[in-house]
Amino acid sequence: MESIFKPATRENIKLKIGFSGPSGSGKTYSALLLARGIVGTEGKIALVDTEHTSSLLYSHLTNFDAAMMNPPYLVSKYVKSIENAVENKYDILIFDTISAEWNGEGGLLEQKQELDERGGNQFANWKNLTVDHQKFLAAILNAPIHLICCMRSKQDYVLSNEGGKMKPIKVGLAPVQREGIEYEFSMLFDVDMNHRVQISKARTHLFDGKLFTVTEEAGKALINWANGKEKEV
Repeated sequence: MESIFKPATRENIKLKIGFSGPSGSGKTYSALLLARGIVGTEGKIALVDTEHTSSLLYSHLTNFDAAMMNPPYLVSKYVKSIENAVENKYDILIFDTISAEWNGEGGLLEQKQELDERGGNQFANWKNLTVDHQKFLAAILNAPIHLICCMRSKQDYVLSNEGGKMKPIKVGLAPVQREGIEYEFSMLFDVDMNHRVQISKARTHLFDGKLFTVTEEAGKALINWANGKEKEV
């Protein structure tokens, strides 16, 4: 019988990357620079904006095409956005943000609340919504293009000693998405309020132990890794 197996190699992987951080931490800025590094100067970048046109503030950073997604933030809209980006031959798609799919207006949590208010078993009401969320994740993971997903993070304040004075600093905690979302990505960047990132989950050791500001060079390193040409940054 002819073997169905062949040597395992890493080549032409479509990256699935997450950015998680508080409002104002620089997720969109970082995502656009990373995207440009990944696809190069000739690559086509698409961005879906759920944040009321805020992405347009960064149009000076690089060329990209934007589409505004308005409420309700349905899974079907996200899936169609991916299909449209693929059909129109974009090299990478940025979702800014996927938090809206979970807890935005018309998102899954709001749909769950509406079902509960109508009555019935509150646990059973999750059934169809969970199926919907799995379709959302499958569309991201199976997309034949690179994808960057920005997520707001829950916010808190910690006291930091600066020059002998205690100052409250805003920090991000878990992403605003369904629990476990971080496991779906090739890499998850946590962004702090100084616009620096560190890796909270990765399938590469490129950025281990580093706290840095994202540049196009980070994107170039990632695409080299995805194509089997790993290089330190």
